[in-house]
Amino acid sequence: MADNLASFKVFCQGGLNTSRDVLSQGETQPGSAVALLNYEPAVTGGYRKINGYSNAYGTVTGQVGQPVLGVCVANGINDGILACRKPASGNNYLHYWDEGTDAWVAVTTSGSPTMTGVTKVRFSKFNWSGPKVALTDGINPAATYDGTTYTQITHAQAPSAPKYSTIYQTHLFLAGDPSEDTMLHFSAPLNETSFAAADGAGVINVGFPIVAIKPFRDALYIFGSNNIRKLTGNNVANFTVENITDDLGCLATDSVIEIGGDLLFLSQDGLRPISGTDKIGDVNLETVSKDIQSVFTDVVFDVDLDSLNAVVVRQKTQFRYFFGAADSQGIIGGFRSTPQGLGFGMDNSWVSQLRVLTVAI
Repeated sequence: MADNLASFKVFCQGGLNTSRDVLSQGETQPGSAVALLNYEPAVTGGYRKINGYSNAYGTVTGQVGQPVLGVCVANGINDGILACRKPASGNNYLHYWDEGTDAWVAVTTSGSPTMTGVTKVRFSKFNWSGPKVALTDGINPAATYDGTTYTQITHAQAPSAPKYSTIYQTHLFLAGDPSEDTMLHFSAPLNETSFAAADGAGVINVGFPIVAIKPFRDALYIFGSNNIRKLTGNNVANFTVENITDDLGCLATDSVIEIGGDLLFLSQDGLRPISGTDKIGDVNLETVSKDIQSVFTDVVFDVDLDSLNAVVVRQKTQFRYFFGAADSQGIIGGFRSTPQGLGFGMDNSWVSQLRVLTVAI
């Protein structure tokens, strides 16, 4: 019997695949995985255990028992680390890390912002005459911070409680105000505090509740839960909104990330890219998560998607989705090298370039 034994080499690479039976997978995709825990994909192929970590920043100052509401790495603003948490008293919810004292320092905030009802604070970074961040939370007016001064945007034409912000063509865009959730506001050029039409600001009704906005290449993409539009142009005189699709949308605001030369977002049937094709004006929206569809079904769609947070690890060409529940899992995705390079190709071969693994948090 031993005379019939044969050995052969199998390289541990190819990504996680939960969509096929193990027998056919073993024949056609030897080296691919059927289960992974606490592993991550390597850009050159294969897998490795995830490194451990330690918290070097202590606990953000704030009310005991209240979660951290947002963290931002903002080079050029103080020592580069900002965080938000409901204060024990008063209104100073924004903090920066001081490397000199190894402590969190509260920023004096104007306008008496409240953290009651706030579940997440989002940041957008920009630099028109010095580095700044814009902050939005869906309860308070948008605000900016430049390392010295916290300023609320209270212009009469600005939304009063936007959830989302981004920078596109020297305008600050704000959206997601609960009282006008279909409206996309933009500031005057190079002036984030003015939303006056006379200064070049304006507002656009996109026709559906906005759940995310993200610039990519020469367009601003506007996501609804079942719709996607894109805005092109560079000022109020030539801004144009074009339809991408009314058949799918984004299910999680913070799932929208840019990685590997493409924009990815979580949709009804998994992870999808927005990528240009050979045809001018065409957009490719094919799902890239077919091989691990059960992962998205079992993990992603059983959790509170409002709690999803995304981190892009650029040196590993990798992204990570984390969820708010203490007992939930996360998802790690990455790209590997191919003869065509990293990222997505223009045919079906690019589907196998995305490898998504589950990781215990």
